[in-house]
Amino acid sequence: MFKTSTSIIIGALAVLAGVVLIFCNNLIDSKMIVSTGGLMFIVAGVLNGLMTFFVKDASGNRRSKGAPFVFNIIASAAAVAFGICMLVLNEDFQKLIPIVFSVLILFGALMLFYFLGFGSRDLDPAKWLFAFPVLVLIGAIAVYLLKSPDDDSRIMIFTGLSIVFFGLGIGLTAANIAAHARKARRIAAAPSAKADGAKETVPAEDMKGLE
Repeated sequence: MFKTSTSIIIGALAVLAGVVLIFCNNLIDSKMIVSTGGLMFIVAGVLNGLMTFFVKDASGNRRSKGAPFVFNIIASAAAVAFGICMLVLNEDFQKLIPIVFSVLILFGALMLFYFLGFGSRDLDPAKWLFAFPVLVLIGAIAVYLLKSPDDDSRIMIFTGLSIVFFGLGIGLTAANIAAHARKARRIAAAPSAKADGAKETVPAEDMKGLE
């Protein structure tokens, strides 16, 4: 379930992103987030549409055909239209920032709970690790209760803290579970090593008896 190195890298990047949000809370506001999101949707839609039309296979035929082609075109058009709506109706979308952020943070909390409860494969992770998803869950509630744009600064701070706790939770959970896995492998390997040693000594003793 866990790839320790990947999880630690993800955790470190999340912590870094959270710290940036915390320290730049006065520089990042809802208007900037909505505008950036709108531009990202437009760029993603345009790029996906171009790839759908112009990417070809080895024989020179268009790779996307039939239903996938239609779906990609609709998805691309929808992404561009949604991005334009975000730019034009910026103030209306700003009101959704606390809801969107709280849902994303809630997803992060649920992910941590899942990793600790079901992704550990009976490796019994440390109980104190459950503090991180609880803190992330509290962050999600706090962000949901704030109203944009008056509380932009606090939204960014609480979101940043939640992302930091999420990153720490992911990284430390992966490291803890990996440590338990290594310990379990050592314990499992110990009896077999002793058995192999016993098998090697018995013939030697028999040979001495024959002498």
